[in-house]
Amino acid sequence: MSLVFASGTFGYLILTDGRYSWLDCLYMTVITVSTVGYEQIVRADTDAITLFNIGLILFGGGAILYFISSMTSLILEGDLLHGLFRRRIERAVQKQRHHVVVVGLGRMGRAAVVELVHAGVPVVGVDREESQIGELVGELGEPPPFVVGDALDDDALHHAGIGRASALVAAMPDDRDNLYLTVIARGMNPDLRIVSRVADPLTSAKLLDSGANAVVIPSALAARRLTRELVEPVFTAFNDATFGADASLNAVDVFDVPREAVGASFDEWFPGLHVVGLRAAGAELFEFRPDRAIRLASGQRLIVVGERARLRDFRSPPTLRVAPTSRAAGAPIDLNGRVVIAGGGRVGRQVALDLLEVGVREIVVIEDDAARAETLRQEDAACALPGAVRIVEGSALEDAVLVAAGVPGAVALVAALSAARDNAFLCVTARRMEPRLRIVARADLEAEVERLYRVGADNAASVALIGASRLRDAVVAPELARLDDLVSDKDEGRQLFLREWVVKVPGNLRGATVRQLTTSPPVSASSETGVATLVAVHTGLRASWVWLPSRALRLRGHVTALYLGRRAELERLDG
Repeated sequence: MSLVFASGTFGYLILTDGRYSWLDCLYMTVITVSTVGYEQIVRADTDAITLFNIGLILFGGGAILYFISSMTSLILEGDLLHGLFRRRIERAVQKQRHHVVVVGLGRMGRAAVVELVHAGVPVVGVDREESQIGELVGELGEPPPFVVGDALDDDALHHAGIGRASALVAAMPDDRDNLYLTVIARGMNPDLRIVSRVADPLTSAKLLDSGANAVVIPSALAARRLTRELVEPVFTAFNDATFGADASLNAVDVFDVPREAVGASFDEWFPGLHVVGLRAAGAELFEFRPDRAIRLASGQRLIVVGERARLRDFRSPPTLRVAPTSRAAGAPIDLNGRVVIAGGGRVGRQVALDLLEVGVREIVVIEDDAARAETLRQEDAACALPGAVRIVEGSALEDAVLVAAGVPGAVALVAALSAARDNAFLCVTARRMEPRLRIVARADLEAEVERLYRVGADNAASVALIGASRLRDAVVAPELARLDDLVSDKDEGRQLFLREWVVKVPGNLRGATVRQLTTSPPVSASSETGVATLVAVHTGLRASWVWLPSRALRLRGHVTALYLGRRAELERLDG
């Protein structure tokens, strides 16, 4: 358009030998091109001017029509708005400092972004497909700053501000991509904290060797969760009550000792709260279950458990949000009974191994893929108890296969199929076949968990949500991730344990409070027994545990007490 107006203006100036001003020539160009038809200022008194007018009308008018149609198309097709949106996002990315870069916005990556945003952590997402951002808009209402590009290309990471970032989450589905991304990112920012998702547990060591600070194996976390639901349900209740999002329960938070608290004791500075971890200034590792007589010192960092209302009075970092993934704890299964696992993928295989380690002696795995079933047989032959796992080939959605696997008469079923609809169908079928069956089911999305409950599952766990929560904790609160490991790791690496005692309250003490119950160990007048921490009681009158009970809580009949401590501390209570 500028070229049309400039050519017309200079054309009239030249053809009229300068008899008209440049403003008159510009005006003549505008009314000619726009075909307005006002009175001519420049008279067509020569053939040259007449021919120039004809050419200007044809070419200039065509240019005007093309410009108008292009602008209309740009607006109607959204290209203009999209361009403005992209510029706003690019400016937002450039403003980020000390943020977390999440690479790979698939199901796991999106869940990690949501968890980080809810925790108040600035995030920049990176993915090859811009369509993945639309999913985040539906979950967050507004997309976080993001970069569209290949994260294995240095330019995409530069645009995401990797040099200014504090952490990177590698959430791509391929372990090879995550490993290469770790190498690239470590070279671009040596101080970066890198947490990577791992699909194959055998790849974990390779990623750590390549520069990752921590790795998260979603399938192993989900398998551990499903196993605990069967053999140690009180653990999952403790986990949800401690790390859960329900404001009526309790939470875990991390604090740096403030200046005014130096020299005080735990009880003086944290009344009503429980300090479960302490890291001295300059130390790398936490001491868990520290002596309460220790005086607070400058530079110490504490992990504290307590009611959310009390924690808010002491908070320094934001309290982390973890959506609950299970209902109230049920009774543990009989380890001598039969457990059927539907699905021999990564989650199903890990559940089978975990069940073997905790003492379940009859395990049946249903798998419809012949190659995967053969792999399961080879793994079974190589394990410490060959023949302990029976493989049934066929579809777990068929009644005949479920009967062949021994679902009638089994104590538990683990629905570990890859599709939530298949697990829902399996829950309904198995519940009709064996009404007393304990059913735990795998889900992918958080919304699928409640649907599985509605079709008969006793407990359900979202693989994506569990993995995303651990990715978030590994980035912003590695101390909390470590505490979870100390409570839930396999026995050989486990440092903290949960144990229940059933205490019969004497008739003369019925109606007494926890404070008054001093003569019937292990429930003491204080939540600290000196050897282990009383974290919950079940009075028999309530449908669920009372977490970190008040000393004023009144007791009736039988009381079940739940203690947290090291193995030796809990064994000491038996005496």
